[in-house]
Amino acid sequence: QQHNLLAALTATQNVELGLRVTGKFSRIDLRKRANAMLEAVGLGEHAEKKPDQMSGGQRQRVAIARALVGEPAMLLADEPTASLDRASGREVVERMQALAKEHGTTILLVTHDNRILDVADRILHLEDGRLSTFTDAVIASTQHLMHTLAESKNRQNLEDVVAGMDEPTFRRMLEDLTRESQQFLQAISRAEDQAYRSMLEQSLRVFTRRVGELLDAERASLFLVDREQQQLVLQVSQDAAQAGTIRIPLASGIAGAAATTGRAVRVADAYADPRFNPEVDRTTNFRTRSVLCLPVHDTSGNVFAVTQLLNRRDGQPFDEIDERRFAEFAGSLGILLESLVGMVAGANAK
Repeated sequence: QQHNLLAALTATQNVELGLRVTGKFSRIDLRKRANAMLEAVGLGEHAEKKPDQMSGGQRQRVAIARALVGEPAMLLADEPTASLDRASGREVVERMQALAKEHGTTILLVTHDNRILDVADRILHLEDGRLSTFTDAVIASTQHLMHTLAESKNRQNLEDVVAGMDEPTFRRMLEDLTRESQQFLQAISRAEDQAYRSMLEQSLRVFTRRVGELLDAERASLFLVDREQQQLVLQVSQDAAQAGTIRIPLASGIAGAAATTGRAVRVADAYADPRFNPEVDRTTNFRTRSVLCLPVHDTSGNVFAVTQLLNRRDGQPFDEIDERRFAEFAGSLGILLESLVGMVAGANAK
């Protein structure tokens, strides 16, 4: 968490140290590259200053410039925002992120600063020597905070406190509790923001496509069951532009059969099966040969979606092995879809 700058050297000279170890550059090149990197971190005007003439945030940026100027394959950053205020810390990590992408450098960053986590491509949580996913850590932390909040309120004997209050004091307490409740609801609402919804939508598209590729199918898609309208809605498709625009009656088609019976359906020749609905083929300009459909159950055990594979690339119909492998993936796709449906429903309710 120290900047480790040499006090007797200027910012430029400190950054040059990151290049001198390579032995590849002349003195002129050292100076040019060092100054260019200082410009990149926003310190071009401070190049001739010594560390004691700069703020903590500026010294931190000099250290980052020195670390990145040699274009390392990986940079280890230990608490790069330590001792910095919120604005300076944000500026430091954003510059690190931009420079790392520009120079193709991987950054392994260790931090306790939750305010900068959004710059990461991947987050792991380490506590008591155990690694966990960031999602697990957030859930555990939220549960702990909610328990602590509830306990702090329960320690107060609310009935006794309220009983002796006059009306103005009671109104103020009620207003305070109302405000806290509103803040809590707003915090929950922020968790269901567009960024997470977008991530779910992208994950569904990418994972559905990849499942199709792994099972050697020409097309993979995911239908959402609309019980109210008695329709299947194409939610995810190889052709993303079609998603949400194609609706077919729930009582028709092979996908409809999987939805209504709750059982997998395999068809070797789609156009020879009376249940096949060729309307989607006409709409998407696609020719279906063989079909494999699986019902997807929600956490209550109800069929709320159908996932579908079309046309094995080797020309053979889908078999039991394909069905078993597809079922292994379908459950995970169903969880993603149920999460997305829940978020959309919550947003619409607001």
